[in-house]
Amino acid sequence: MRVSSRVGLIVKGGILAIGGLALVAWLVVPPSAPVLTSSADDALLRRAESARAAKVAAARERWPFESLVERLPSERKTPTARPLGPEATARWEIFDRNVAAAGRQRTDALRALHEQTRDLFLDSPGAGSGRVWMRTDESILLDEKVDLSSPSQPGPPADFPASPGEPLTTVPSAAEFHFYHDGGLSDFLYPEGFGYMRDRNQVAGFQAHGFRYLGVAEHEKWRWRVQHILLIGMMRQESPVVYLTDRLPSMEQIREGKTRAPDLFETAGLAALKDGEDLYLARKGDTVRMLGAVRATRTCQQCHDVSVGQMLGSLSYTLRPAPRALEKSASVYESPEVRPR
Repeated sequence: MRVSSRVGLIVKGGILAIGGLALVAWLVVPPSAPVLTSSADDALLRRAESARAAKVAAARERWPFESLVERLPSERKTPTARPLGPEATARWEIFDRNVAAAGRQRTDALRALHEQTRDLFLDSPGAGSGRVWMRTDESILLDEKVDLSSPSQPGPPADFPASPGEPLTTVPSAAEFHFYHDGGLSDFLYPEGFGYMRDRNQVAGFQAHGFRYLGVAEHEKWRWRVQHILLIGMMRQESPVVYLTDRLPSMEQIREGKTRAPDLFETAGLAALKDGEDLYLARKGDTVRMLGAVRATRTCQQCHDVSVGQMLGSLSYTLRPAPRALEKSASVYESPEVRPR
């Protein structure tokens, strides 16, 4: 009995050992993993690597290094009359982080293309560090459509005040209006088109600032809709100018050279923005005009010789009530009248 028991234990131990080895083998090489056993498999790998190399070559041809030096305006210093307050400083820091994050995936792919920081065009979509949502290298580097056109303006611009004495209703800089400006400014900057920069003479994949869409959400709680946007520039001329465009602003359109001087509202608003405000608003009837500051952030310094917080320009908005807001009272926005000087 003792001999048979020992034999049984030995047999059981052998079975367990074999099972353990089989488990280890399964973990190391799972059943779904391809096992290369023939020259046919080697040929498949060679063809796959050749196809990947061809995609890399095509992407480098499409997104070569280019210089941005000639496209950058000569910088004109327009410091604020007083430093930004803690609330405004924090708001711009958050905005800068969001802008950098929005362009990170494409920047990562372009960096890998030119610096070989990782393998491109692998089967696993979204491979690589910093991926927030899955998008393949092929969709970024080969399938991406380059459309420099801008959408049409949603509506006509406001034209008040017509004279310095025309009474207007002031509008507080509520969170809703900061939301409109943050969204509008981000859409204009178009961080997805920043590309990858070694230095200002070597930039891959840059696409000019400009609206490709107007992404401000039409949430039912927001009372207003953005109807018209104009860009006010301060970097290319001695005095601020308003660029006139039939479509939402883009740097490609402003080269057409259609400009006007700031009107009474914009002149008053620019003075407020230079003095540290981020928004300047006024209302007449069911129309709100809003001027939003465009300030330099750390991300801007990659291309532009500017200081953080420096005033670069502004966006001039016309807002009108959202359809559902027309049924409600707008008295919440009313405050004492202000007359432009």
